[in-house]
Amino acid sequence: MRIFMKRTALAALAIAIMAATPSAPPSPGWVDGPLPEGNILFWPLAQRPAGFSHMEDIYPTAIVRRGDQVKSFAVAPTELKVRYTVAGHPMNSDAFMAANNVAGLLIIRDGTILLERYRFGFGPTMRWTSFSTAKSVTSTLVGAAIQDGYIKSIDDPVSRYIPGLTGSAYDGVSIRHMMMMSSGVKWDEDYEDPAADASKMKAVYDDPKGDMVAYMAALPRVTEPGTKFHYNTGDSNMLGLLVANATGRPMAQYLSEKIWAPYGMEADAAWVTVQGQALGGSSLSMRLRDFGRFGQFFLDNGVINGRSILPDGWRDQATGHLLPTGWGDVGYGYQWWANRDGSYRALGIFGQMIFTDPKTRLIVVALSAWPRADAQETYAVEDAYLAAVRKAIQ
Repeated sequence: MRIFMKRTALAALAIAIMAATPSAPPSPGWVDGPLPEGNILFWPLAQRPAGFSHMEDIYPTAIVRRGDQVKSFAVAPTELKVRYTVAGHPMNSDAFMAANNVAGLLIIRDGTILLERYRFGFGPTMRWTSFSTAKSVTSTLVGAAIQDGYIKSIDDPVSRYIPGLTGSAYDGVSIRHMMMMSSGVKWDEDYEDPAADASKMKAVYDDPKGDMVAYMAALPRVTEPGTKFHYNTGDSNMLGLLVANATGRPMAQYLSEKIWAPYGMEADAAWVTVQGQALGGSSLSMRLRDFGRFGQFFLDNGVINGRSILPDGWRDQATGHLLPTGWGDVGYGYQWWANRDGSYRALGIFGQMIFTDPKTRLIVVALSAWPRADAQETYAVEDAYLAAVRKAIQ
């Protein structure tokens, strides 16, 4: 995510303008439309729901197998009513979904579904891509690998597990640094610039001989490791490779063994791969309720069958406000966006979100197809809705 924007009075103004505008923002097509081609960052808006819900038909993927049992949710007898106003304009869950091109919306409190909605032909038996919410899954697998003894310490050098980074700007970079987006390595995450690293890496993905490690190893250092937050999906992809190398298993297999099957996800997930390696930084497709289940699993400290698969205190450490991001008062933990009040989010471009408030045991999942990958006005609309949901459950 780009984090150069600040939450100021302009954000509130953006909400007001969007809410008060009679015409809706550009709306995408349906999931059964033609599949898009080319760079995913520049797919036409009309084709995004089809692409976002059919990633395994476009890219190579590894299947994350579910188990024999499904963890069920209770369902509230009446749907949660979320009503609020923005600049005098009445808003509710339907208006929020329309304003932000939300395809799937799920609200869970203490294991009970309070609201579940779908649009654009997306439905409960379909998968939708995570984009960068996968980063929070990857960081959780790092925790599991530490608990399992495959990784000795979060302060181990990353080059111990990825030898191809030895002798590069990653010398002296620890797993902790990489988890906190503070490797100090130069990286451009501008999603709208074809010359940025975030876009150029796509050419590496598409090249059968492409080498992600070599690309990352060629980047220069710009700050000392651990001193400054700088969002870097390339580093998250390296974390995925690190987990695979440390455990001796493909990421999709390790995710299935540690979480997907034993916790009781209802359906297989599909993780986009490059040269057989799942992308630790992006593109894990799953059903809406399984996004919610992952949020519940993490909220409950990674406990499966009465025992946590994560180190003691991992959840609170991973979602702590460890570094300022420059995005208002939002901080960053271990591949999670952290708020001062203890709530936290997994976020992905084009409007993917798992929001969690441990104090009220609230989880809100939104799966979307925003007009832009990363825009302040759409985050502002999302923030206003989250505030309204938190008020509605009081």
